[in-house]
Amino acid sequence: MESSVQDLRYAIRLCLRTPGLTTVAVVALALGIGANTAIFTLVHAVLIERLPYRDPGQIVVLWETNARRPGRPNTVAPANFIRWGERATAFESIAAYAETRINLTEAGDPEELVVQNVTAPFFSVLGVSPMLGRVFTPEESADPESSAVVLSYDLWQGRFGADPSIVGKPIRLNTRPRTVVGVMPPGIRPFLKAGSLVGKPVELWVPFVLPPNAREPRGRYLTAIARLNPGVTVGEARVQMNTIAANLAAELPQSIRAGPRSLSRCTTSLPASCGRRCSCCRARSRSSCSSRAPTWPTSCSRAAPPGSARSPYGARSARRGFA
Repeated sequence: MESSVQDLRYAIRLCLRTPGLTTVAVVALALGIGANTAIFTLVHAVLIERLPYRDPGQIVVLWETNARRPGRPNTVAPANFIRWGERATAFESIAAYAETRINLTEAGDPEELVVQNVTAPFFSVLGVSPMLGRVFTPEESADPESSAVVLSYDLWQGRFGADPSIVGKPIRLNTRPRTVVGVMPPGIRPFLKAGSLVGKPVELWVPFVLPPNAREPRGRYLTAIARLNPGVTVGEARVQMNTIAANLAAELPQSIRAGPRSLSRCTTSLPASCGRRCSCCRARSRSSCSSRAPTWPTSCSRAAPPGSARSPYGARSARRGFA
């Protein structure tokens, strides 16, 4: 014990005699420890830690490709999504969602949240069940005016104080009353940055029903996920989707083939007579708009697509019918 104390004193004296060398050694150790910790955290999250979904290896993401701009991700057109669901046999089920922002004006100060507007089989594709309450019923998923909402665990904890009786209570979203029907377990916040319209993970879910004119090949704003049928590999599913995409490209001139792609920006311009600006970035034309979710004035003389509904951003946009 006495020799250890002497060795420690000797080491301290040496460090004090050469402060420069000591500083370099300490910084090198700190950087090495920090780098190793960061690498292990990343490897653990990506390769070791199991995703909180049933058979996560069976879940796939479906994108579109644009032959004129290869290598760039793209979201999915509702017209293609509907036809994929009708023709693809490689999947047990296929669902779509679109992310928007919504204002919560309940239980404290108003707060802007990210909401995923999800089609009927969304939670069954992920293979998750709520820790409180339930997910959407078939009737709620088919009702465009449904008031049901499912909360994320983090939102339930942070905003509602982990109230176990939250299920069945009303909350107000964008001044509209909605009823909480369930709360998801921790870690259930699916987020795909490539196709995200908001850039951060989800905090709640609401049902989404495709509009009546969704079969018309116009616009794209969906992210599609699917669960493979038992015994079907990703390669087999990819071959089938490529075949379907080739058929759609021949049937629908505006159809884009399926594959890994990302969000494309608006390229059409406002009419010259319109002097209004985009409320997000103040650009005068869609081609110069820097926003991923451009919001254009309702008074613009440019006609909106038939069957469009009120946008959650307060004006008409390409993403229609969301809560």
